[in-house]
Amino acid sequence: MAKKDKEIAQERKIELLSILKKTKDETLKNNCVKQIALLSERFNLRRTKEEKDLYCKYCRTVYSNKTKTRIKHIKKNKKKILKKIIICGNCGKDQKQTL
Repeated sequence: MAKKDKEIAQERKIELLSILKKTKDETLKNNCVKQIALLSERFNLRRTKEEKDLYCKYCRTVYSNKTKTRIKHIKKNKKKILKKIIICGNCGKDQKQTL
């Protein structure tokens, strides 16, 4: 039963992401993000790379024009690694992603 519930939650999450990408209404987008976060917490679903580019995981709001993105070169064990840093315009927290 738990496996079935997790699959249903994954399908709902995909549907909410498609609604999030299509709409232009900010309140609907923020409500979709909150529902996605609740499903992820309840059923232990991981965030995909697409989701990381769409919304902030701390304040649960959609990234707008106020957000800043930077690409940074980091040396780790004598290897160059590209990292993408997204700074939220609402809460000011940053999220780092490897490219």
